Amino acid sequence: MPVDPPGAWVHRVGINLANSAFRRAAARRRAQRRLLAGTRTEHHDADAVDAVAVRQALAALPTRKRTAVVLRYYLDHSVAETAELMGVPQGTVKSLVARAMVDLRAGLRGSATERGVR
Repeated sequence: MPVDPPGAWVHRVGINLANSAFRRAAARRRAQRRLLAGTRTEHHDADAVDAVAVRQALAALPTRKRTAVVLRYYLDHSVAETAELMGVPQGTVKSLVARAMVDLRAGLRGSATERGVR
């Protein structure tokens, strides 16, 4: 059985790392769009959301909800991976994330109102 040269392995590792970085970035953008689905107006697109407001809304969440959201949407883990990392059943992860999204939307709507955004 022939042995592949180490350069090919290094090249493949580099490609895999780059692909992972692109996937994480895309997942973050999708998460922000989902979080803000209820706060969009014709003048403010979800891509133009104030990152500080998102961080503040995320920081205001209880620890378990915040952990579930960060693992799922910022670190791009699956429900199964998130459940394993948190030591809870998959259903609990789904519930925590769903409730966190409701809280985040409410927090971001309040933040947008304070800034005068309709």
